Amino acid sequence: MGLEHRIPLRDVNSDLMLRAWEAFSLLLVTARLHFTLLTGRLTTKTDADPYGLMTFPQCWAPILDQALAVRRDGANSPAALRPGDVAAFTAMVATDMQELALDARG
Repeated sequence: MGLEHRIPLRDVNSDLMLRAWEAFSLLLVTARLHFTLLTGRLTTKTDADPYGLMTFPQCWAPILDQALAVRRDGANSPAALRPGDVAAFTAMVATDMQELALDARG
């Protein structure tokens, strides 16, 4: 049974109330949660970016780098997401976290 029944994923890019910096923050928070599950330690959102770059497939590098740029430059950053990027990244990381949790249980 997957996490999808407990964590409804929606395309947050289509939510007009969600600002760009919130979407990019969500990317870093998701990477940060993965780090915590894997290591048992906490990290910052800023440090979650290099972790994500080393851990996740290379296709996610551009949006992780954009997320860090928005974190550094604030809400006025020109970075932009393609429709579905946040939901797709979150789903990929959630699936990986579920697999890690199942492996940990043995």
